[in-house]
Amino acid sequence: METDTVTLGQLIDSLAAADPDTLVPNGFGEANSWRGMYAHIAFEPRTNARLGDMLDEARSAVGKIFEGFKGGDFLMSRSTPCHIAPYGQYGDDDDDGLTPARLAAMLSTPIATITTTQ
Repeated sequence: METDTVTLGQLIDSLAAADPDTLVPNGFGEANSWRGMYAHIAFEPRTNARLGDMLDEARSAVGKIFEGFKGGDFLMSRSTPCHIAPYGQYGDDDDDGLTPARLAAMLSTPIATITTTQ
């Protein structure tokens, strides 16, 4: 059964509203085609990820073509469903899906905010 996942546009809008210097314990990094359905996007899991870096990666995926794990080219748009999974791995929809609840937990459990000294 497919879980409701946030779209790439929803992800971008949510991240854009957050403090970009916040670090989260269970964030994400590089984008790829998702093994579960190549037309969906998956982000590599990353610990202690900076929200601004996550936003940059999500924004850069819009309009980009990714190659599926077993071939084919897939264009990602703001309406593309999002997942968190290492490249080439598939934990199923419930494990990999970036659900609204998972995104909310990611954004509400910061571990630190980077501060700069002048």
